[in-house]
Amino acid sequence: MGEGILLVTTDLTGELFELIGLDACILRKPGDGEKIEKRIRGYNIIIVEERLAEKIRRVAPEEALIVVLPNLDTFRSGQLDRLREEVSRSLGVRLKWRG
Repeated sequence: MGEGILLVTTDLTGELFELIGLDACILRKPGDGEKIEKRIRGYNIIIVEERLAEKIRRVAPEEALIVVLPNLDTFRSGQLDRLREEVSRSLGVRLKWRG
């Protein structure tokens, strides 16, 4: 597993992340999703838009930490639970917190 952070997005947010030195993969067309599978293997942290999260989880390395950016138009209350599960899985321990 490589090192580093990758942002996967469908909009120009990726270009902003590149300006501050992070790697970004901007999926502009529906067929672009297929190129991401090889690209994400070199990263241990993957930041992804909520609408792409399930697709990325299916192809990401198991040990990668996937950080989901919620869509501003549809925030789900279960997002914190999913975050706890992902961090717990990545660390190999069950995290507890009060919410």
